[in-house]
Amino acid sequence: MRAAVIMEPGRLRVADDVPEPTIGAYEALVRIVCCATCNGTDDKLVKGQLGAGRYPAILGHESVGVVERVGPKVRHLAPGELVLRPSALYPGEQAGVYHSAWGGFAEWGKVTDLKAAVEDGHSETDFNRYCRFQQPVPAMEPADATMLITLKETKSWLNRAGVKAGSALLVIGDGPVAAAFVGLAAAMGAGRIAALGHRESRLAGLAALGATLTLNTTGLDERTTAQKLAQSGADPFDVIVDTVVHPELFEPLRERVAPNARFTVYGTPQPRLSREAIRPYQLTFDEAETHEEVLELVRTGRLQLGAFYGPIIPLDEIDEAIRMVRERDSDRKVVVGIAPKVEVGGTRA
Repeated sequence: MRAAVIMEPGRLRVADDVPEPTIGAYEALVRIVCCATCNGTDDKLVKGQLGAGRYPAILGHESVGVVERVGPKVRHLAPGELVLRPSALYPGEQAGVYHSAWGGFAEWGKVTDLKAAVEDGHSETDFNRYCRFQQPVPAMEPADATMLITLKETKSWLNRAGVKAGSALLVIGDGPVAAAFVGLAAAMGAGRIAALGHRESRLAGLAALGATLTLNTTGLDERTTAQKLAQSGADPFDVIVDTVVHPELFEPLRERVAPNARFTVYGTPQPRLSREAIRPYQLTFDEAETHEEVLELVRTGRLQLGAFYGPIIPLDEIDEAIRMVRERDSDRKVVVGIAPKVEVGGTRA
């Protein structure tokens, strides 16, 4: 099959000799329809900054596909069903010369019916941890479904940070993850949502998603940013989430507008920062725990998934998709289309 492979740090190509996945008793074979790019990790993996591990490695972890066939002990997945995060290779696995960098940019993947396995007496720890995130979703546009992955992660983060109806939230950043935080907070009924960023078009998009205040910080240092935010009358905040990993801003914010806010950092550190430097501000999250919560926000119309992504780029142009992420050419997430139209829950998608 074809898959997007990091051949070595700095070299990404579409290989056509990747072995198709084989499935076990609790696994299902999935035709991967599309996979969203991750602004926080994909480009870093391609560059070798996060250490995919061993090369060549199949890239991608925000994939969506349609179940093709199931193993003999699968009970909670069925052919035609749409599922999240199918993977050509689970983390740590190898097929031929190929390793896993999560393995979502591939024509075929597999998912595990972890629920059936646990019902049969197995422990979740008997299976790759990645299986926890492979959940079925109602029939919908597959590209829309890719957005559920980031939204579930960020919903878990907001829950654990204590954001609820009426909360005041400040989001630092204007990229796709910032959009997820703003859109979710608005859907949850947050009282005030402020956002800091550098691009007017992205800030306008955040306002459309529910931000009640936006501030363009181009050319501003940390103390001036905090001063302008104070002058806007935006204080106080209950929670501040930094999506660009810029904790130097925290102290000026504490002094000016947010002495009692909970400060959090979401994302991977830039090369200039160590994980230890941001660890005090990081929360854990678990996308599996918010699966039904986010689906309910979609079902009730409080979240419009199409608002969170833009162009759909074919797999053959994966380099262009990663370039767009790297150079921030898209205000929203970039999705890579992999399969042609397929049957999803009895409908064409």
